[in-house]
Amino acid sequence: MAVSHPDATPLISNDAVHHFSGGNLATCQGRVHAPASYPGCPTCIDTLRAAVYTEPSEISSVMRRTMSGLPNAPHQHHRAEPLSRYAIMHSSALDEVREIVPRVYAPHQTIVLERKRHLRAVLNAAVLGDVTVGYLSYGTEIRMIPAPLSSCYHINVPRSGFTESTCGHSSIISSTGRAAVFSPDQPMTIRWSPDCAQLAVKLDRNALQTELENILGQRVSTVRFELGMDVTTSAGYSWLASLYLLLAEMERPQSVIHQPLAGAHFARLLMTTLLFAQQHNHSEALTRPAVPVRPRAVQQVMELVDARPEVPYSAGDLAAHAGVSLRALQAGFRRQLGMSPMAYLTEVRLRRVHMELMDADRAELTTTEVAYRWGFTHLGRFAAAYRKKYGVAPSDTLRRMH
Repeated sequence: MAVSHPDATPLISNDAVHHFSGGNLATCQGRVHAPASYPGCPTCIDTLRAAVYTEPSEISSVMRRTMSGLPNAPHQHHRAEPLSRYAIMHSSALDEVREIVPRVYAPHQTIVLERKRHLRAVLNAAVLGDVTVGYLSYGTEIRMIPAPLSSCYHINVPRSGFTESTCGHSSIISSTGRAAVFSPDQPMTIRWSPDCAQLAVKLDRNALQTELENILGQRVSTVRFELGMDVTTSAGYSWLASLYLLLAEMERPQSVIHQPLAGAHFARLLMTTLLFAQQHNHSEALTRPAVPVRPRAVQQVMELVDARPEVPYSAGDLAAHAGVSLRALQAGFRRQLGMSPMAYLTEVRLRRVHMELMDADRAELTTTEVAYRWGFTHLGRFAAAYRKKYGVAPSDTLRRMH
């Protein structure tokens, strides 16, 4: 039976996505379920936001709280699977599993290795710009044999159980605390333990390549990551924190992440943090001292930001606009203004918010509305920055005007 969901998020370009519930097949017209109910916990989401903006020395304790507050944690209201609002498949039929999972991620064979446990596959997934994020489990031991990736990178982050993964000449065992990062054009195999459940992330190959080239200001060869990624290190935590932030925001129906421009910003965050957190063949270039750019490049970026500060620019966007590398632009901004390009963007946005709150002439205006209008997507961070700059909360400024 065909079921149409007008508020659902498109996932696959094929004619249909199959959704399984109680063994019954429904065709969802190429869309993912997006019911209005929200199982998330605001307290845990606040912790996730804090993790992304915490100094490396503090990330460990924050992420421990974050991880304990996500689904599968002991307390009752967090037992739902990640991305349960985006359920694509619950199936015990191997043929159906073999059809659907490759369409969401990449072509591969699926071989069931254990007959004592029945196949109980679960797939929740959604697309955010150039990123696909999902939760996948099989309920039994399987071997996955993908074709070499051609258009994407893939990261598996186990939440339970373990996998044995090979990519090219490298092999690792992944479990909680260690992810597997697969690069294009190399043979791959993955064996899943019966109790394995993973967060599965797909990153567009061209988008990640462009992000690195914007940072370095030069063309580079294909990025090849090391296979094993330790997410218990400060750098690994940073990437994991950005992933969990994205997942938490995807679960919130009213999050700005569902706006295409803001969603693209979250997707780029996941790529940029991966480039800095995980070793690859261009990591050394990222650590070389940058030569500051000429004042004209800094002025170009300042003019762009002053004209349209509400646009969700990434640091790479600003560097590309000036035609320089991100690291050179950062060095130029620090030499000339004593701050980074993104800090300058925040300063301009704060001034625009402050001016609008000061000039507000309607009682129903809210600080949230104004903050979103000027490009702030994280209200807690916005409120802290506003108070630091102006000495009061944004709501206090608004109240004084009325």
